[in-house]
Amino acid sequence: MTRIKIILLTLIYSITLLSAQVKIACVGDSITFGSGIKQRETLSYPSQLRSMLGKNYEVKNFGVSGCTMLQKGDRPYMKTTTYKASLEYQPDIVIIKLGTNDSKPRNWKHKTSFPSSANKLITSYQQLNSKPRIILCKPVPVIGSGRWGITEKILRNDVAKQIAKVASSMNIELINLHIPLRDKPELIPDTVHPNAEGAKLIAQHLNQYLSQPRDKSFKFVTSNNSSESYFHGFKMLSWNKNKHRIVIPKLAAQGKPWIWRARFWGHQPQFDIQMLELGYHILYCDVANLFGAPSAVKRWDNFYQITQQKGLNPKPILEGMSRGGLIIHNWAVANPDKVAGIIGDNCVMDFKSWPAGMGAANTSTRAWNNCKSAYNFKTDAQAKTYKLNPIDTLNKIKQANIPLLYLIGLNDKVVPASENASLAEEKLKPYQHLTIINKPGKGHHPHSLPNPAPITKFALKCSGFLNAPLPTK
Repeated sequence: MTRIKIILLTLIYSITLLSAQVKIACVGDSITFGSGIKQRETLSYPSQLRSMLGKNYEVKNFGVSGCTMLQKGDRPYMKTTTYKASLEYQPDIVIIKLGTNDSKPRNWKHKTSFPSSANKLITSYQQLNSKPRIILCKPVPVIGSGRWGITEKILRNDVAKQIAKVASSMNIELINLHIPLRDKPELIPDTVHPNAEGAKLIAQHLNQYLSQPRDKSFKFVTSNNSSESYFHGFKMLSWNKNKHRIVIPKLAAQGKPWIWRARFWGHQPQFDIQMLELGYHILYCDVANLFGAPSAVKRWDNFYQITQQKGLNPKPILEGMSRGGLIIHNWAVANPDKVAGIIGDNCVMDFKSWPAGMGAANTSTRAWNNCKSAYNFKTDAQAKTYKLNPIDTLNKIKQANIPLLYLIGLNDKVVPASENASLAEEKLKPYQHLTIINKPGKGHHPHSLPNPAPITKFALKCSGFLNAPLPTK
């Protein structure tokens, strides 16, 4: 083969490779532009996202400082030349991060027109010949009192909720950029704009989202007896007087994985929100006042059959806060081949600790009476002899090799760790599938973590999406 032919073939291959790249348009304001970041050309979040995604993606920055989603704002994005350039780019994916400047008083006075403004912008991209995938972003946090009239109160309580409603009404993908930066104020030095490290966290969050394997063909089939509402921008179906709930992701993850939430629906939802973004369904079956008793396990058995009829993964990840720890462990012991992982969050593992108060905790009289009734105990003495609490049956979890994550408030006075999760940690040693996240100085509340990334990583690993080893202490 002549040298000229080799050169021509190389050029043809290069052109073909470039044309096959997925084109991503990052639309937004100064945070997208990279304002305040030295070397923003390489360190803004679109630039860092490009590096993370690799050669199969082309990412372009269409951010303009000061711009608003609002058409009546002081600088509407749709009136900029950059907006026109983003249309001409004919992207395959459009990531829209607008709303921060909309929160300024002079702009938010027009808040009633925010949905129509957002609809107009989104529709203009939907009408492109490239038929791009549209992703809306809830804004990053504002630290303290903010600047330039931008406040966390308006941004999070008003603007972010409007964005979620738009995503719901238009069935648009939604990413919450508030969560990955909410516990990192040092990365937002001017109170509004993330620095290069903050931009890196945004890029990592978007990279994880875009790289998550999806099953675009799967659609959860709804039932006629369910009512429809929304959970943080995602469709929620409820039935049986709200005792049964399922929240549906915009795009299901490969394998149709799901999180089975036990008790306290909607409390500290940041982990659930991240898993919804990543394509997990979130389900709830109310077993209030049953404290993990056999009747609760049977109710969960019946609910599990519904999930399998709907086509969800045969092995959910069980999530239990506080007394929810009783049902997730007891159901796992009864169904060890049907559990991908267990997340216990300041969880009760022995009802003699709470609500009975037979150890270091105080007795919760009403809850204890309900617990005894659920187990058909006639006396406290009878309950004290019971040997099938989760703390007693850990070997069955261990024998089944079920991954465990315990979040432990070391100053928990309500559900003392020494009688519950910390005791479980000691009894399980050695166990390679145990992950502990201790929270020094923290009590029973708050549950979860402000940034649930370590919990999310554990769940992804349980589902086989990560090859990295599980985090340890």
